[in-house]
Amino acid sequence: MFRKIDILIVDDDEDIRHFFDILLTREGYSVTTSGDPYEAIQLIQNESKFKLIMLDIRLPGLNGIETLEDLRRLRQDVPVILMTGSPSIETAVEAMKFGVSDYVEKPFDNDIVLGTIARILEENGIVTGGVEALHLSIGSKLRSARQNKEKTLKDLSQQTGLSVSLISQIERAESSASIRSLYSLSYALEISLSDLFSND
Repeated sequence: MFRKIDILIVDDDEDIRHFFDILLTREGYSVTTSGDPYEAIQLIQNESKFKLIMLDIRLPGLNGIETLEDLRRLRQDVPVILMTGSPSIETAVEAMKFGVSDYVEKPFDNDIVLGTIARILEENGIVTGGVEALHLSIGSKLRSARQNKEKTLKDLSQQTGLSVSLISQIERAESSASIRSLYSLSYALEISLSDLFSND
């Protein structure tokens, strides 16, 4: 079944950390955030679970490149995506020396960020279609719960206010459901919302 991918976000802006926590958790990733480059280095030193690091280029104390240099001494294998509000050739060249996989520009575009993360993870053999695997897992659990309750799609539609078409797409992993939709479905089927995201 789906195994969550651990991602470390390093940015001194609390709003950006909060943004990534919501965005990536919603996509099925496991997220740890840090606003302090020294703390981030400590986390990398103590934890081998992180499969991807998203690193702001401007940080207090150490800048992004200095942090990256220290991180590379500890972990050569983990892919790093730089976050920057002002990309430059000089920064890109410097970052490439330390094996940066890519960078994303602020203000962030959700689709670009998620697409970049998925691509980097796949390129590094960490996950193949991880988000799709989560959607398949959730859809399968919903379909199984609905069938166990002997409910039709129409029954569930009437109970939740969601369209038959949308519920069907969610069950077939053809549509990414909002948390609100998943909550409505799990409530109607008397299953825990957290069970939908479990690895069982």
